[in-house]
Amino acid sequence: MEALLSPPGSVRGVTLLDKEMFKKTVPVIGIIASNKIIGNLMKKLKKHILSIRNVKAVREYDSDKRIILLDPTQYASVDSAKSIFVDTDELSQNVEFITYELELGYDNWSAEEVLKSVLPTDIPAVTGFSVVGHVAHLNLKETHAPYKSVIGEVLLDKHMNLQSVVNKTDNIDNTYRNFAMELVAGKDDMDVTVKENGCTFQFDFSKVYWNSRLGTEHERIISSITPDTVLYDVFAGVGPFAVPAAKKLATVYCNDLNPHSYKFLSRNLIANKVKGEYKSYNMDGRQFIKDIVKPSIISHLGDNKPLVVVMNLPALAIEFLDTFVGLLQDVDLSTITRCPINVHCYCFSNVADKDYEQDVAQRISKVLNLKTEHILPKHCRRVRNVAPNKEMLCAEFPLMWDIMMCKETDDEPTRSKKPKIDQP
Repeated sequence: MEALLSPPGSVRGVTLLDKEMFKKTVPVIGIIASNKIIGNLMKKLKKHILSIRNVKAVREYDSDKRIILLDPTQYASVDSAKSIFVDTDELSQNVEFITYELELGYDNWSAEEVLKSVLPTDIPAVTGFSVVGHVAHLNLKETHAPYKSVIGEVLLDKHMNLQSVVNKTDNIDNTYRNFAMELVAGKDDMDVTVKENGCTFQFDFSKVYWNSRLGTEHERIISSITPDTVLYDVFAGVGPFAVPAAKKLATVYCNDLNPHSYKFLSRNLIANKVKGEYKSYNMDGRQFIKDIVKPSIISHLGDNKPLVVVMNLPALAIEFLDTFVGLLQDVDLSTITRCPINVHCYCFSNVADKDYEQDVAQRISKVLNLKTEHILPKHCRRVRNVAPNKEMLCAEFPLMWDIMMCKETDDEPTRSKKPKIDQP
């Protein structure tokens, strides 16, 4: 049965947006009263008044009277509305009850309400999407395909800040961390501007990776950065860690293999007028660690500055940790004070038993050739739920100098095979 204040049932299953189809007339009970008593009457009727988007529940009736519209789901008839007043209530002697024909239409419902009424009942509702600048990013299922046009048009109509709606059509590209997308509504303009953590980021959303849902996570890491910090951002993207860190006067070495990400990373560092020392690179992640991170670590030996490594490539970052094994084996550190190196390694886990922290701890320990107890589940923090039975986590641990100083031998456990991406 069609809900009284919901869109008409005739819109169910439409694939093109026709706003005229949403018009309907709803009988509601109205209470007419003089302007003199309307204030006191409103106090009494506070819990009973109609509440619906873009509808004035109190409106002029004639020159000295107003009408108050009641919630029809509470009061369907005049007799039921009269029950609000007791016989001795003076207000009831000065009001008139009528049935009022209320006209509703497309503008009276939210995007979520409109889409819920349009999509067939056996198709999942469209309840959320990411906003990147002026672009809404959807991740629709195959069953949504016939309705993607109307979905896009409704989102543009109901969210004034949006100019484009895109739908992800494939998984993130393994090489450059961007994904294939299709325009379902609005302008074909993916050059966006995003503000986060006091910085402004500009980039082409179709060519780089950006996830607005990670804003809090970015802030969490940045809050721990001080002017003395030396940050190595191995998979920097367009700079959500690197730019605000440099703005806090930290020394920043940032890198991304994607040439488009590197271009916007460099631009964002300049545009935000950061005052910290920084250098940006367009390199393979392993080569960045060997050619840039290694000599920098050596140059900071003895100065006791906190060194921080961020590896935000959740699908593969753990595999890159093997680059640190034996990284400093040719350096004599016997007489030098060793500064702490803290790693933030992002990763996914989808183990069946949902013991995600244990899974990540074991995988990292294997890559670093460590005993499991050196990397504990308590070092692994859940960041967000990505999908059913799939979590994004951040493993946070001090990188032991013994790992970087060890010499590889034939007796050592086999190190993880290098993944196909980010190869020189």
